[in-house]
This record gives sequence, C-alpha cells and structure tokens, in this order.
Amino acid sequence: MGVNIMGDLRRTKLKGWYEYMRQTCPICHHTGGCMVNEKGDTVVCIRVESEKLFSTKFQSWLHRLDKSQTISISNSESKVKMRTKLEPYMLDYFFRRLHEAAPLNEAHFKHMQNERKMSNEEIVVRGYSSFPEKPWNVAKFVLEKVPQLEKGKFGIPGFYKNKYGWNIAGSNGIMIPYRNEFNEVVGYQIRVDDPLNDVAINKDNYPTLQARVRKQPNLVQIMDDGEILYEKELKLGEPFIIEREGFTGEVKLVKGQRYFWLSSTNKNEGTGAGNPTPIHIAIPSKELAEWEKQKSLDKNETEYSTLRKADSVWITEGACETCSPISLAA
Repeated sequence: MGVNIMGDLRRTKLKGWYEYMRQTCPICHHTGGCMVNEKGDTVVCIRVESEKLFSTKFQSWLHRLDKSQTISISNSESKVKMRTKLEPYMLDYFFRRLHEAAPLNEAHFKHMQNERKMSNEEIVVRGYSSFPEKPWNVAKFVLEKVPQLEKGKFGIPGFYKNKYGWNIAGSNGIMIPYRNEFNEVVGYQIRVDDPLNDVAINKDNYPTLQARVRKQPNLVQIMDDGEILYEKELKLGEPFIIEREGFTGEVKLVKGQRYFWLSSTNKNEGTGAGNPTPIHIAIPSKELAEWEKQKSLDKNETEYSTLRKADSVWITEGACETCSPISLAA
C-alpha cells in the first residue's frame, strides 16, 4: 500500500519527476536531490549506485521500488492551478512589502546578534524577516495595492489561495532575502526554527537496511529490504545498532533539513521558487546600505544603473552574508 507524500515532494523540470524535500529518499534516506517518478514506483538516487545509470552529467542511478515502498502521487495534484513566477522587478516590489509587514521578531533578532555575531546595523540593512504568525493578514497587505494580480497568471513564490483568500506557505523561522545583480529581492529561504527529525543510516555492512521517521518527532520504522523489523522511539543523536543474519548496521535520529525555499508549489494558485532558482549577490553591509540608497534614487522602474564592480567574485553554496568581497551564492 502506497504512502501519499505529495506535500513532501517538489515538481522538477524533468516531466513526470518529483524531488524528495521533507520526506527521505527510500534508497539513501536523505532529503533533497533524489527524485521519484509520477507512478511512484521508480527512484533516481544521487547517492546510492545501481546497475542502471540515470545521468552522467549529474551522477544518479535508477532504482525500482517494491510494493511496500511505492509512493502514491496524489491525483489531485494535476488539478491544482499553478502560476508563473513574476519578473524580478515585480517580485522585488512584493517582497519588500512582505518585509515591511513581517519584520524580524525579537527572538530572531537576538539569534542574529548572539549566534551570528552581527551588529544591529548589519541585521537591519540586510533585510531579514520572520515568517509571520498570521500569514493570511500579511498576504492581504502585500497584495492590496495590486488587485489585478487576483485574476492574472503570474504569482509570487510562497503565495497561494485557499477558500478564505490569499495565504503564504511556510514555517516559523528567519526569512533570508536573495538579491540579484540589480539589488532586487527575488526570493527567500527560510531558516526553520524547528526542523523535522530525520534518520541517518550506516549501512556499509548491511546494504539492505532501511529506515524512516514514521511519526514525528521520534517514532522510527526500521526495515530490511522493505520488511519491517522495528518501530521504535529513538533519542536524538543516539545510535541504534541492528544485527541480523551476520549483518550489522546503525540507525540514528538526527535533525532534518533546516533551510527551505519560500515556495507554494503544488498549492492552488501557487508559485514555485524555481524557474529559475534565485542566485544571491552578497556584498559587505556598508556597500549594501549605499546600494539600497542608490536604488531608491534610481528613476528607471525595470533596470537599475547601480551594478556593482569588484576585483574578485566568490562562488559559494548558500546565501553568504558575511563575505568581504562581492559574493555570488548559488
């Protein structure tokens, strides 16, 4: 019997394939990167090899699932009306209104001061926000001056409609703005306050060992090639050793993925963060303050004459907020 995890999947650019986001891949038991097909019976894993290579450009392998692992892709997904992401200059307008309506709360401000060692000025100029407690009220504020968006085909990542009106999808956490080369805010990542738990598996000496969090926060299901061996509550970080028929493996409950894109993929009138996925231009806070001032003075509505120049560019993974030279984060 399949498990319906549509809310934990993200549609990819490859037709008929969905990426594991909040649910672990049944092959490698990690989130992110691996994909399942729309039939729910085949996985493309980027970490565990098989006899069938899926791609050489981004090394990945095909794995067929047995019936106990098959995932039920909701038929209602095809009925959900999705929107195309707005142009960057329009996203910038709406996301700046979002920041205005959802400033950084006190707990998150203290985190940036104490844990990230950032000054008050740095925190303010970089434009961090907190995911709102009442996102439907914030959505109303953000959209109220542009009523034509109501019937359009373009949308804002994270925004979607339910029976009560517009809302914003996400979890409590710090919202990190992604700025393009024109200092337009074109996306957000959310640093989730309370990541869901996940499992880490050491299966070097037990190749058929599998595990998943069956129920949050700590009920773990441990399997041998689909056969359920245990359903056990585990303590975070404590290894559980499995020995069976000469094989020895280890399962550990760990904190799951902490960073997620602000996205409303697979929600009614929703918009995904990708197509393209935002890049982030990080510059020193003093320069960013000057850039913000110059941007506000620029009279051109669609392009800005304030492109920055630098002798070096660093390419990093994630939004690098503390780099000294201009930094491009993929």
